[in-house]
Amino acid sequence: MRSISLRHLISVMVPALVLGGLAYQIIPALSIVILISVPLLMHSKRKSDQEKLKHSNVVQWPTIMEHLAANIESGLSLQQGLIRTGGRYELLRTVAEKLAFGIGLETSTQSLDHDVYGQRIRHLILLAQKVGSDNLPDLLRLNARFLRRELEVMEEVKVRQSWVTSGARLGLTAPWIVLLLLSLRSSTREVYATLTGSLIILVGFLITVFAWLWMLRLQNSSLSLEVK
Repeated sequence: MRSISLRHLISVMVPALVLGGLAYQIIPALSIVILISVPLLMHSKRKSDQEKLKHSNVVQWPTIMEHLAANIESGLSLQQGLIRTGGRYELLRTVAEKLAFGIGLETSTQSLDHDVYGQRIRHLILLAQKVGSDNLPDLLRLNARFLRRELEVMEEVKVRQSWVTSGARLGLTAPWIVLLLLSLRSSTREVYATLTGSLIILVGFLITVFAWLWMLRLQNSSLSLEVK
């Protein structure tokens, strides 16, 4: 499990404590909702940024495959082609550096196993090492075409489900916005400050969290199109 940095912990907890303290002055139970929901939302935002970074790496693989194929066709050996390609693309930089130091091809390419698409190119490279690299450029270009088509399908799915996801998020947040507006009235604050009112808020929050997690699960399952 990755360790949580102190800076990230502070950036999450400070807004939660400030907003929770303000909410406590209005409706005590609402402060609990905010103290829990703010870290969850910020964690969700951080995870979304990581997914965007991962996607930006994935879209480079077809170009990397085609560039490696061109290097091999130009007369370079497999190792030399990887070193030259790694000089242009960060995803192969580690492989290129290890090969430049004379480390074996199988050992140098182990870092590619951390990426499902990197595994594809590693299997092709190791296969070419055993049987020869004459057909490797054609195989690399073929995989590049398949990968581009796969990425196009994933983008189509994201576009089609984006309006559904946006509507679901609006449906989850709208009741709480209404509650905050209603809490401007003293009579509403008095009702929700009671034990029954607090239970209503907490039960509603649990239902909201369950619906949010279920929405994320459906979203992730619909985008699981990677070939493993």
